[in-house]
Amino acid sequence: MDANEILRQSDGLCASGDYRGAMDLLEVRYSEAAGLGDKASELTLGNELLGFYRSFGRFGEAGDLCSRLSELVDSMGLGSTLAGATTLLNIGTSLKVLGKFAEADRCYDSALAAYLCFMPADDLRLAPLYNNRALLYRDMGDTGKAKESFLLADRIDRANGAALESAITRTNLASLLVKTGEFDEAERYIEDAVSFFESPEGAGDYHSLAAYAARAELLWRSGDPGSAVREYRELAALARRIGAPERDAAIFLKNAEWVENHILKARWT
Repeated sequence: MDANEILRQSDGLCASGDYRGAMDLLEVRYSEAAGLGDKASELTLGNELLGFYRSFGRFGEAGDLCSRLSELVDSMGLGSTLAGATTLLNIGTSLKVLGKFAEADRCYDSALAAYLCFMPADDLRLAPLYNNRALLYRDMGDTGKAKESFLLADRIDRANGAALESAITRTNLASLLVKTGEFDEAERYIEDAVSFFESPEGAGDYHSLAAYAARAELLWRSGDPGSAVREYRELAALARRIGAPERDAAIFLKNAEWVENHILKARWT
């Protein structure tokens, strides 16, 4: 099985906006690889599929796939290799989403140790680890460590000219700063991220939704609820245009409704 060719087909479907079709393709071919006993292809396709399971909220399947990928890393002796580190990073990110924070942190520790055996500290491949670890710290309530890790990721992104990755990192950092009330700093990071997603290089990228959502939350929390409602409604329409999961559009519309209800309540009190 040519796993790389399957990944190219999946990327093509994503480029056309058919994210669900890409996930369906990966599910079918992943099952085929497992049935054939082709562990290398199973690992490659499973890593890609795990990201789709997270995005589409298929958390039960994500948990099962984490267990299987961990077994593959052990059975193939990949724990101290780049392939193993990348898989551990992916597993850690999924475990974080599943609320298994301690297990996720251990995966990140193992991945970082393996990566640093093969690359310098400013290698671009380390940025996703710091970014995702920052999200873990955020969810654990340690905003200081979260901000520190986001800034490490952003420095690496920018040093390597990784514009998309930097926009994603700055979106995440801005969201954290909005929640801690650091609005001026948050606005700088949000506008930097949005400027990338409005460029030809970034337009229509799925990650743009998070940047616009961060801007909507900033508008709401900084005292401009009317603009926040408009931003959320436009965001729901954008989510549908780019083929994002319907639950994303539903969340944005629910946020718009919540802010509208707050406005009405404020007028009558």
